[in-house]
Amino acid sequence: MRPAWMADGNCRDKDLSLFFPETTEDGIGPLGSTTYKIAKGICKGCPVRYECLKYALDNHEPNGLWGGLNRGERIKSGRYILAELFLERATLGVRDSGTAAAS
Repeated sequence: MRPAWMADGNCRDKDLSLFFPETTEDGIGPLGSTTYKIAKGICKGCPVRYECLKYALDNHEPNGLWGGLNRGERIKSGRYILAELFLERATLGVRDSGTAAAS
């Protein structure tokens, strides 16, 4: 079953092969290709770009453009997001269990 947010995506009526071009061995795809640039442009102003990216990160999507990012970009983005969450939790004094540290 598809997530509800997909119905609001700029890609909803596009050929999905735009977002899943043939990939290279590392799963990133032909970054300079016209297809890649077109897909990136479609994603750029998408109203559900955040949800799309979160879906890909949560589900460890190995291929395609999700939220306007390819696999390599998602890996970097995911690491950045994790680092930001870690810093935010540390600032709030939140431990791994999700509870605040006692003062």
